[in-house]
Amino acid sequence: MAKEKLHAILLGDGCCSLVAGDKDRLRTIALSAEVDSAKQYADIATQYAIHNPLLALPSAWCYTATFNLDDLSGKPRYETMLYQLEEYLPMDAETLTASFAVDQHKRTAVGCAVESKPIKQVVDDLELQSVMIGGICPEMMLAYQALKDQNQIKQDHQFVLLEDEGDTISILQMHDGKIIRWYLCDSKSVIDQLCEQIHVDNKITAVLAVGLPDDLSLELSKQDKLQIDRIDVGVQQLIAKGAASLQQSERLPSFDLRRGDLTNQVFSSRYRLSLGLAVACVLLLLLSVVAMLNIRAYEYGLQTAETRASIEEQYQQAFPGKSVPLGVIGRLESEVKRIKGMSQAGQATPEQQSAMQTLTRILNQLPKEMRYQLTELQIESKQIRLYGAARSHVDANKIAKALDRVAGYTFELLRTENQDSRSVAFSIAGVKTDKRLPNERGQK
Repeated sequence: MAKEKLHAILLGDGCCSLVAGDKDRLRTIALSAEVDSAKQYADIATQYAIHNPLLALPSAWCYTATFNLDDLSGKPRYETMLYQLEEYLPMDAETLTASFAVDQHKRTAVGCAVESKPIKQVVDDLELQSVMIGGICPEMMLAYQALKDQNQIKQDHQFVLLEDEGDTISILQMHDGKIIRWYLCDSKSVIDQLCEQIHVDNKITAVLAVGLPDDLSLELSKQDKLQIDRIDVGVQQLIAKGAASLQQSERLPSFDLRRGDLTNQVFSSRYRLSLGLAVACVLLLLLSVVAMLNIRAYEYGLQTAETRASIEEQYQQAFPGKSVPLGVIGRLESEVKRIKGMSQAGQATPEQQSAMQTLTRILNQLPKEMRYQLTELQIESKQIRLYGAARSHVDANKIAKALDRVAGYTFELLRTENQDSRSVAFSIAGVKTDKRLPNERGQK
């Protein structure tokens, strides 16, 4: 029988719960508080299909605050925001792990922090049983994710109220669909908290109430300035749906705390295989490049040696009995000039041009005022071929005429062919000649 897939582990005071099953048939399993945690984690590893489940924390374990960022340009650093958040919390920054939702435009941040040590112990114990955690977040953020996936949170909602543990309500203050503040209060203080905000804004406030008790929902609906949108689905059900959605799509939750002291000593198993393959591919690519360069260098060395041996042989044939000088090519050119005479009556020494020089001349002559595409360019010793696409037959002909200004070559448009209603394929051939443009005559 196939094992159920484990989506999340929900921690609590003295016990924990599991979210497992298929996306359409999720269930939350409460584990016994009497069983040793090490045995529970071992049972989790053997009874469920494990693939980077999320670790969800109770809201009471989380410290939150909204604060203005320092007047610094650019993206704020994690350490800087952590020490700013410390000013609002009863603990030192060194003992905390935090996550932030940053509004760069308004230069504000919402911070959520937890005490690192107890959670790190849980993570280490789970990973000893090969239960690798994919993300850590407050469990209310899983419910929030489920509401987002269902498009329940609208742009005009200013508050989202979520029933939390005991008599506690999680209040998410929203702006343009984003969390700008998160705090907890008891159910008796909810109306006072909202009325305080109503007094500040003095306008109708849209509130999304999720899983609230009937008496509290009734009291909220009696408030003149509150527009209540009620969802009667249980928050625990939303937590399960949010966990399954995030875990299956491998997305990160809001306020992901899997960083700092709460990261693995090595990379999470989710990325180990991919990272190993990437490193292996890079190393293989580097080795291939080095091998190719060595082979090419060896081939060029052979060609250079063969060319030099041929030149030295020709020199010894032309000047028998003379030793071959170091600058043999320059010596041969000097002898050609001496034999032909300095009166320009003879032919000049053939000018050697590299393919790069020819390519530069071609690119300089290509028309810049029209749109076209070159797909292939072949430069050989005595001819050049260009293949590409233009908008029309006329444009292809203009390209060929423009290339005819390249010194030393005569270009001809070989053929054009309609590709579709918007482009024409062309091929242009250039044959090497002794032609020089007027401004190039007499130049070396």
